[in-house]
Amino acid sequence: MSEFKLLITSFLERQVSASSFEKQYLELWRKYRENNAFDKFTAEKKEMMEQIFTAVDSYCEDSDLRDDLDLDDEALYDKVKRIYNP
Repeated sequence: MSEFKLLITSFLERQVSASSFEKQYLELWRKYRENNAFDKFTAEKKEMMEQIFTAVDSYCEDSDLRDDLDLDDEALYDKVKRIYNP
């Protein structure tokens, strides 16, 4: 969880861009999923990580490709800020 916490905190403190956050979050997600590390999380933390994953999955950096259901940089930030509860 500490890797996620560090990444999310850095993003919410605007030290990491939305694009970089997307890439890093997905890499961590895959790593934790492949190692069954999510099994060590409480149900609440697991749900929070899944909600953030859904937000990241909805993010589209390229405004030319983005549709009404996609999130831009600021919308991703707002969504993660609402979801994240350390």
